[in-house]
Amino acid sequence: ETIDKYRIHLSRVHTGETRAAYDHGTTTGPCKSWKLDHIFYNHCFLSCTERWSTLEEDPKSVNRGLPNHDCPSDHLPVAAIFEIKKINKLSELEKKELIDKWEQYTILFTQEKEEISTKFDQEITSLESQQVQAQAQEVTEEEPASSRKKKPKKTKKAKPTEEMMTLLRKKRETLKEVTLKQDMTLQ
Repeated sequence: ETIDKYRIHLSRVHTGETRAAYDHGTTTGPCKSWKLDHIFYNHCFLSCTERWSTLEEDPKSVNRGLPNHDCPSDHLPVAAIFEIKKINKLSELEKKELIDKWEQYTILFTQEKEEISTKFDQEITSLESQQVQAQAQEVTEEEPASSRKKKPKKTKKAKPTEEMMTLLRKKRETLKEVTLKQDMTLQ
C-alpha cells in the first residue's frame, strides 16, 4: 500500500536485445539473444526522441554471439536522446497563491510535529520518573540501614526498558508518517 502510494512511475526506452550468446547452461549454438540493459526515465518531464539500434540491426552478431570480431564486448551499449518537455509557467498571482499555500502547509505540519513531540516527550518524562522512583525504592529495600549514610555509588545509566523503547519507536514512526504526509502534500 505505501509502496504504491509513493511509487515513481517510470517509462522504459525500447532498446531491443543487447546480448547474444549460447543459451544458459549450453556450450554450443545456436545463439540466443535477450535484453540485458535498460534505460528508464520519467515521462512527465522527458520525451525520448532517439535511441541507438541494438541487435535487431546486427543479424551477424545475433548468429555468432558476442563478443566477436566486430564487437569486443559481451553486450551492446544502449543510449538514448531525450527532450525536456515544456512545463507551463505560472502567472504571478498563481505563484503567490502557491507560495502562500505551501507556507500554510509548512506551518501546519510544523505545529503538528511539535504537538506530537511534546505529547511523546511528556510520556517519556513520566515514564523515566516512574523508573527512577522504582529503582530508588529497590535500592532502599536492598541496602541495610547502616550503608544508607555512606556516599551513594555512581551507577551506570540503565538500559531503557522495553516500554521506553516502544514509546521511543512510536514517536519516531509517528513523526516519520507526518513527514511523509507533508512530502506528499507539498509535491
